[in-house]
Amino acid sequence: MEFGKANIRRVASTDVDAIRETVQLHASAIDGLWKRIEFVREETLFELRAAIKSAPTAELAPVRSEILNDEKLRAMLANGDLRVNVGCGHLIFSEFLNVDRRRLPGVDVLADVDALPFDPGTVVELYSSHLLEHFPVQQLERVVLPHWRSVLKAGGVLRAVVPDAEAMISAYQRDEMSFEDLRCVTFGLQDYEGDFHFNMFSRDSLRNVLARAGFEQLDYTFVGRRNGKCFEMEIRGVKGDT
Repeated sequence: MEFGKANIRRVASTDVDAIRETVQLHASAIDGLWKRIEFVREETLFELRAAIKSAPTAELAPVRSEILNDEKLRAMLANGDLRVNVGCGHLIFSEFLNVDRRRLPGVDVLADVDALPFDPGTVVELYSSHLLEHFPVQQLERVVLPHWRSVLKAGGVLRAVVPDAEAMISAYQRDEMSFEDLRCVTFGLQDYEGDFHFNMFSRDSLRNVLARAGFEQLDYTFVGRRNGKCFEMEIRGVKGDT
């Protein structure tokens, strides 16, 4: 009788192992299927956004590039020292060519940030401040960063300042940042069409995004720096050969 019970336990154990193996196989297959579905979803929505952009509303229409300060541009090109402050807004630097899609005081060039009117390999340094978070991941990785990389010289430098999500979340947990400020910085003020945030970055995620775009020697100039409501960080990278 004991022998029979032992056999039953052995068979039951074998059945459980087989069931567990089958469940794991199915779970792996389901996980792979969901990853595939997610990939297709991203591809479809990226193409849809591209189609919508080709027939936009007047507010979203691409800006026609216009050089407002031709003398400054020519001088920088002649010196081989073209430095671009892209998406500058009201943050104007005299030593940079300031580019924005809005005709604001101090802007030198009117252009969309994904259609800069510079020849490939002519920009020494490209600087952006609180701009990358305004783009969905797919648009950033497929359009914006490849375009920026194309206009940079070999060995050209990209410097990007973005909200430091890690610092802000930590500050919120310590009651050093209000929920309203966290929400505002994360999603943007939303005062006008271009003032929405579609992205947020940890220090690793931003480094990985830029690495995938072909930037090397990636390092942070600073992290967790307070700037008004925001905690921000700046990453520096070099255009690689690949």
